[in-house]
Amino acid sequence: MRAGGDVAARTASLRVVGVCAGLAWAGVAFAQPVPLAAPPTAPTVQPPIGGPEPPRTSFQPPVNPPLPSLLPNNAPVPPTLPVNPQRDVVLPNGAKLTMPSAKRQRIQFGPRYGKPGNFEGRQLDGDTQQYIITEGLIVNVVLETDAEPGKPAGVQEIEFATDNAVVWVTGPGGGNPLNKNLNLEGPEGKTHVEMYLAGNVVIRMKQDNPAGSGPGRTVYQTLRAEQIYYDVNENRAVAISADLELSFSGFKDSVHLHGAEVQRLGLNEWRAIRAEATSSKLPSDPALLFASEDITYTRRQVIRRNIFGLTYTDKKTGDEQIGYEQILTGRNVRIEYMDVPFLYLPYLRTDANDPLGPLSGIGFGNDRIFGFQAYTSWDMYKLLAVKPPDGHHWKLHLDYLSDRGPGVGIDYLYQNNYDFFEGTTPPPPDHPYYNGRFSLTGPNKGELKLYGIPDNGTDVLGGDRGLDAKQANFRGRALYYHEQDLYENGDWFLRIQDQTAYMSDKNYLEQYYKQEFDTGRNQESFTYLYGAAGNLGGSLLLQGNLGRNWVTETSWLPRADAYLIGQSFLHDALNYTARSSLGYAELKPTGVPPFAVQPTEKPVNTGRFDLNQDLSLPLDLGPVRVTPYGV
Repeated sequence: MRAGGDVAARTASLRVVGVCAGLAWAGVAFAQPVPLAAPPTAPTVQPPIGGPEPPRTSFQPPVNPPLPSLLPNNAPVPPTLPVNPQRDVVLPNGAKLTMPSAKRQRIQFGPRYGKPGNFEGRQLDGDTQQYIITEGLIVNVVLETDAEPGKPAGVQEIEFATDNAVVWVTGPGGGNPLNKNLNLEGPEGKTHVEMYLAGNVVIRMKQDNPAGSGPGRTVYQTLRAEQIYYDVNENRAVAISADLELSFSGFKDSVHLHGAEVQRLGLNEWRAIRAEATSSKLPSDPALLFASEDITYTRRQVIRRNIFGLTYTDKKTGDEQIGYEQILTGRNVRIEYMDVPFLYLPYLRTDANDPLGPLSGIGFGNDRIFGFQAYTSWDMYKLLAVKPPDGHHWKLHLDYLSDRGPGVGIDYLYQNNYDFFEGTTPPPPDHPYYNGRFSLTGPNKGELKLYGIPDNGTDVLGGDRGLDAKQANFRGRALYYHEQDLYENGDWFLRIQDQTAYMSDKNYLEQYYKQEFDTGRNQESFTYLYGAAGNLGGSLLLQGNLGRNWVTETSWLPRADAYLIGQSFLHDALNYTARSSLGYAELKPTGVPPFAVQPTEKPVNTGRFDLNQDLSLPLDLGPVRVTPYGV
């Protein structure tokens, strides 16, 4: 945390944001379908999926669908997406929804409790057969979806477990469906299967988040309901009194989403009526609750844009970024704490993968040191609509402290396998570093921190600190740290570390970054080059005092060290070790209260050279080793 303790204040005040994000994830995996209306008499115009859209924020009211573009014949055509064959579903309001279809499906029936249940079948009108199964049934459905551009077809497996079931099979496939496979080829397959499940119904599904649609997490879904109707071919379902438990890889706690009625329109459309969501460890009595009268979820492939309507581009290639957005829409949304509502939104529309858009954090606080505090953090790559390299994070901080003033800063963290803008991409085989040659583009990592605030307040640090020099009216810090491999081949290596740190005054870091002041690295400015070749190694240090006149510090301008460890001579009879150092040092005692009290703490400029050598003669006398040596 920056003002008021960076980690504590931000994490404590982000609970509401975290819950909202978790609910958005819940919407992804627990989206529910709406009843289908008859198609309208007049066709509905559906804009191309990749066409231009008005800029939108994380929270926005509904907008009218865009009109068809009236462009001259020679006008440039907006880029479109490579989409898969799709079907249109017409919603009750007349809007059209495109749904990618499953290529093929395989259905397998089996007993639930280890023994065949009671079975009854009969022929209905036409070629439809009805099966009634009691005393336990497990249904396993494997879906193969159409391939995304440049990727193999996806496979998704769903397991249904119920005490009682009614199954309708239209087409070939008579007889007892238990312990039998049904193959459905294509969305218009000859065999059509519908199921009604009742009694201790449990549905389990594992879903890997697709690339380009958000963080790479695996979602484990467990749906429990009193009753479920499921159309296998159309991937549509209705669940009554449903509870969906979502477990995410990398998270300890699960998210629970409850709904009086849960509907699934297809593979990518869901709806929940009178829905509630929570991530409490006690789902039966949660403290923090997210509720909505109506939640819908839609997943579609789009050309990615930020909140200003700017198209995301790849920094290296300049290509537009295509990905999946998962839109979560809620009406009459409220957030309750201990059964007391404290936030209400008549309409909420957000991307479930990224519910807050470029806003990555928000927090509030109040104390006698800073007064009322409001902290916000923003993702600069999202604001600029630029795809960041893997391992790069760029945050903008905009804060307000009533007793101090407005603050602004940036944090940039990066980690690369080689070139700076390649992120964690592996180096090519012909890369100089890969082939063990000296290179300025080896693996590297670092961070940049800048922050400033016009501060007219008084620091409160605790204890009797004595007289302090007057602090600057504008306070802040700057820190840059970089670490990089220049060469590596077996036991030969060469690395460099560089850090530049600046603080406006001696109390700033302790007052605004208390945790970093206590446990973080020293705020020194230096360049350190070190390496080794077997048992021979050395280092070069250049270190200066950059404006820190409140610290007694030694500047090395520069200092070189070398060592040779365990070098053997005369067929390992002699063992030689040496260490040496050569440098020029400037000792600068502090110039602000409290002053130095030791008589040796006075300015000293000196050159220094030292050499330490050790020659030993190891001898084995029976079970004892004796080592005469000279230093």
